[in-house]
Amino acid sequence: MYELKRRPQSLSHSAFRKFESDPEEYFLQYLAANRPARQAQPNYMAIGSAFDAYEKAELHAALFGAGSNPEFEFQTIFEQQVEPHNRDWAIKAGKHVQEAYKFSGAHDDLLGLLHKSIESPQFEFGVEKEIDGVPLNGKPDCRFVLPGDDGRKVHVILDWKVKGFCSKHATSPSKGYALCRDGYEAAKPSRSHGKEHNQYLAYNHHGLIINTSYLEASKPEYADQTTMYGWLLGEEVGDEEVVMGIDEIVAKPAEPWPMLRVANHRARVSKGYQLELMRRLQRCWKAITTGHIFPDMTVEESDARCEILENMAAGLKSAGEEDEYFNELAWSAEEWAEARIRDTVTVLSNYGDPIGFIALRGVEDAAEIRKVAIKSRYRKQQLSYQLMESAILFARQKRFNSIFIIIPEAMIETVGPWLAKFNFTAKKPIIRDAFHAYGKPENGVKFVCRL
Repeated sequence: MYELKRRPQSLSHSAFRKFESDPEEYFLQYLAANRPARQAQPNYMAIGSAFDAYEKAELHAALFGAGSNPEFEFQTIFEQQVEPHNRDWAIKAGKHVQEAYKFSGAHDDLLGLLHKSIESPQFEFGVEKEIDGVPLNGKPDCRFVLPGDDGRKVHVILDWKVKGFCSKHATSPSKGYALCRDGYEAAKPSRSHGKEHNQYLAYNHHGLIINTSYLEASKPEYADQTTMYGWLLGEEVGDEEVVMGIDEIVAKPAEPWPMLRVANHRARVSKGYQLELMRRLQRCWKAITTGHIFPDMTVEESDARCEILENMAAGLKSAGEEDEYFNELAWSAEEWAEARIRDTVTVLSNYGDPIGFIALRGVEDAAEIRKVAIKSRYRKQQLSYQLMESAILFARQKRFNSIFIIIPEAMIETVGPWLAKFNFTAKKPIIRDAFHAYGKPENGVKFVCRL
């Protein structure tokens, strides 16, 4: 079994999601001895953290009194969660989000529920706990307990989501919301304002009105995250009585700030889904603790893949950040999770030192080139041609119908002519927001070569 050079102490929701959607990326980020340099916090992540700081500080002051706990002062939370390079922008953007959240009425609704809580509401910054043999960690936003109208207690786990704030295109709320409200004043409200989603069916859960449908039917990612948060905060695995709340703030581009709507989701997570989630977490943790990182491969194949990835990580470390040895592309996790994937990596080396690689993944009947990279000091030696030719040969041997690559729109003029030499042609339409390099969404262009 492969002996890991580095091993995490626990699993977060984001790490678990990365393992399931892209185990190679998980290996590079969490297990390789020479992990890639941590990327600076992108602005689309900073906006959620800034809003979180405003909202938690205000709710805590309203419930427990201003200045009652220095840890919940706005500036303290803000500086803990928002990296310095984002602060000037995020402090204004976060305030805009909170003002929209309050304008919609969602803030007052939540504060009203928190005042009714029969246990002290919890606002957490970091929790670690072992659940059924799996050490988990997370940063739950809020937990409170309401008195039911039948004498039962209603436990609620709530999380905030800010979506599409930095996007060039309007973002829609996830399906199944109980209520969507505009966070801005307009002569003509949006079509969803004051309405429930057409798949929402109200259900009286001990006096709290929630969706009859379970949360996993609307958004499995939200079900996973809130369930894990619930477990960390003391809820039992499989307990269907716990209500998961998501306040989702979605954006539509406008100047100077986006127009925002707030969609409230209130639902439970089924016992069966929770038990399967725990089994998924246990499989993930077993793969990490045993070193059999790729369970769909034999032990020998998994060990060989780990060795290749370790060499790739070592190459990144020796090249230095400025060499951009990895052409890191922020692919959608859902895209990889839903694809039928086969994969291979070809590595060029110089007396054992990795100097370049090309990585492919099979998506149904096509092979996708996911990454191509050459160390800077070995460039302009036609090595990229060798890598591309090996990729095309591999794709033909595996009987793929085509091979394709998606590149940022801004790189068409530089990369396009090189791809044309291998009979790649650009396809329409442009893929919106295919990349999020440096915290900014960027369109992608798909180039295809028929085999």
